[in-house]
Amino acid sequence: MNAFNPRSSTRMVRCCRRISFAFALLAVVFAISCTLAFAQEGSSGAGSDEDGGASTTTTASDSSATNNADSPPPKVKRPEPSGNEADWGSFYDPNKVFCGKYDCYKILGWDHETWGNNPPSLKDITKSYRNLSRKWHPDKNKAKGAREKFVHIAKAYEILTDKEKRADYDHFRDRPDEYFIKYGSSVLWSYAPKSDASIIIIIFLMAGSVFTYYAQKNKWQTIANHLVKAAVEDLSPREGGSTESIEIREKALVILAEKKKEEEEAKLANGSNGTEKKKKGPKMTGRERKEK
Repeated sequence: MNAFNPRSSTRMVRCCRRISFAFALLAVVFAISCTLAFAQEGSSGAGSDEDGGASTTTTASDSSATNNADSPPPKVKRPEPSGNEADWGSFYDPNKVFCGKYDCYKILGWDHETWGNNPPSLKDITKSYRNLSRKWHPDKNKAKGAREKFVHIAKAYEILTDKEKRADYDHFRDRPDEYFIKYGSSVLWSYAPKSDASIIIIIFLMAGSVFTYYAQKNKWQTIANHLVKAAVEDLSPREGGSTESIEIREKALVILAEKKKEEEEAKLANGSNGTEKKKKGPKMTGRERKEK
């Protein structure tokens, strides 16, 4: 009899395991591929449905657009022109080439954002200008500010009735950078008037001289007051005096002594003159004076 070999049985078990693992892996791959195939078919079907719906919508929109093009655009009701400057809008026009800071259209009663495809014609602008001029002409309206409002109304009429000016006005509405390149701007900077440099130099020299004079005067006055105080109080150098204050005191004492001596001599002279007058004789009577 043949003996049982355990090594051969172990090999067979391993081979069976490998084969079963390979079959399981193939089954998983097959299932994944089938799932992806079904998913692609579903997405292609949905896309075809969306294309059909989009084509239907496009056709409907094209037909509605054709009908709208054939029909005239609706007319927007224009509000009455306002004489209030707060309703005149705003515009970037610092150099006042057009209507200044106001909107030319709004001055005459139009709004460029609401008229759509029907901008005001020359006839409409003239009609609006005549209605406003009847109301705000200074010969007919004596109210305060009527003249200034009529000037703005006339300027708006001038701009909008000139084809070139109106085209420029419409072009620069949303292009302030191009307006700045063509007309410049007085808002960003302005040149100062020319002045004579010699006048400025003279003014600076005079101001400097006056300042120096008062500064030196104040300094000299402080020193002089200190010297006078030291000379009057006879302060020694240790006490805040100086050689100048000592000399000033000595000179002052000499002058004071000379003045006292002169006063005493004057008193003595006056006293001797009085005694001499008294020794001349008795006083004259009134009769003697009349005889003379």
